[in-house]
Amino acid sequence: GSFIGATTVDLPLTGARLKIERPFGIADGDMTTVAFTTGGEEIALPARVLHWEGNEAYLEFAPRHLADDAAIVRVFF
Repeated sequence: GSFIGATTVDLPLTGARLKIERPFGIADGDMTTVAFTTGGEEIALPARVLHWEGNEAYLEFAPRHLADDAAIVRVFF
């Protein structure tokens, strides 16, 4: 995989909207990992690309197990 920097535009509990240059080969419905740095900790979350609008990606968090749910909570609290 590749690391691509992005700026958070909106961060509801269910996903994220990111300002990002669209990487080649990433389509609506694809699974990815999005990482947030908070409190000195990097928290990686599985997410599904819902759609793109220009240079903004709309993502839905896609927790696979309880540890992912806990990680989502750590991003917000």
